[in-house]
Amino acid sequence: MSKLPRGLKLGYGAAEFGVLACETLARLNVLKFYTDVVGLRAEWAGAAAAVAIFWDAFADLAIGLLSDRTKSKLGRRRPFMLVGGVLLAVSIVVLFRPPLLDSQLGRAAVLLLSFIFMNTAVSLLSVPHTALATELTDDSNERTELFGYRLLLGNLGLLAGAILPGWALARATAGEFTPREAYAIASTAVGAIVLSTALISFRATRGRDVTAPDPSPLGLRSMLRSARSVLADRTFRPLLLAYVVAQLGVAVNGTFALYYYEYRLELSSEQVSLVLGLFVTAWSLSIPAWVLGSRRLGKRWLAFGGISLLGLVTAVIYLVAPPRALFLPLTIAVVGGALAGSIVLLEALVADVVDVDRLLRRGQREGLYFGVWKMAAKIARGLAVAGSGVLLGVIGFEPNVPQTPEVRERLAWLFGPGVGAFFIAGAFIFLSSPLTDAKQARVQRALAKRRKLAERSLS
Repeated sequence: MSKLPRGLKLGYGAAEFGVLACETLARLNVLKFYTDVVGLRAEWAGAAAAVAIFWDAFADLAIGLLSDRTKSKLGRRRPFMLVGGVLLAVSIVVLFRPPLLDSQLGRAAVLLLSFIFMNTAVSLLSVPHTALATELTDDSNERTELFGYRLLLGNLGLLAGAILPGWALARATAGEFTPREAYAIASTAVGAIVLSTALISFRATRGRDVTAPDPSPLGLRSMLRSARSVLADRTFRPLLLAYVVAQLGVAVNGTFALYYYEYRLELSSEQVSLVLGLFVTAWSLSIPAWVLGSRRLGKRWLAFGGISLLGLVTAVIYLVAPPRALFLPLTIAVVGGALAGSIVLLEALVADVVDVDRLLRRGQREGLYFGVWKMAAKIARGLAVAGSGVLLGVIGFEPNVPQTPEVRERLAWLFGPGVGAFFIAGAFIFLSSPLTDAKQARVQRALAKRRKLAERSLS
């Protein structure tokens, strides 16, 4: 089977740059912006953000199913990518430009509605874009490489989403503009990135989105039946559960990151940007090594080793890092970033599960599987955000004031062992998956044989 052109791989992955720039800006800053700048109580902010994420979780499933069944001149997935890119660019700006309101209820309502808008736009772009990878090639190794390009470019977006607000807030500290204006500038820049990268992926995949639509009817009953069939898939279920548990750790990490660095380690905005930038750089540089390693060693044990080690170093280093010292935060930025590259193997494994489903059902339901995958991640993230808002109040956190030693210590326990435990648990759950590398190779051979028979019957 011929390899995909590198330009196509880069063009396909470009949209993830914008998606992760947007999600990172929101994940790291939305609670802090609404509590510290807008003046919304932490409990209200966490609840509003969680409701919006839960709403979006079910939008992922609906959009995945709809893209499976769509028939148009542009293909099954690409129309969603175009509309989603435009709406996501607008929504991230709206999220960080709220009107000035006095009531807590009004502020919470603005956060809820604007966050629902943004998260739904993410689903419109991200779910069909991810599913499209399985239609670009049937080769498992080529798909892993596609996901590698996608994650690599996504990490560049993650870097932009992490650094832009830090840069803008540093300018605000210098008196050039207010914190509210700083977030508005950062969100506008991210919106421009989202729009341009979505258009690049839309153009690069022209003529490649040609798979016939799923003929199944689209309705609430059909959606629920399809979702149940995926959740009952014994090959998929352990992988999904492991991913959900790990995503709880990722979400708690993202929610508490700025609180931990500012109030526990007492780092400046420039120092936080340095740590986050180094983490993403190490993560990005490690991706080719994980992709190459999976070709030689297989995905299963490599993914387990990377995720479990990530949990161990997270549990230890964040707990013992002293205030106002950069050495340990920079160390875990490099080590943790390199281990986080193993995440690329998880989504590649979902594509392998889709192969099993295709072999058994003789149909292609990529949108359904990736819709459920992203839905589960959003539910985990919603639980984490809601819990984090409550936990901030429970541990005694007060915004915009120096924290007591007890509060700083509690932040360290939440951000270190609290997050690391999720990664370790997810790694061990993952091992219960029945889809081994040897079984996947057999599935690939069976699908290749079926394609050859189909080609002969047509000739």
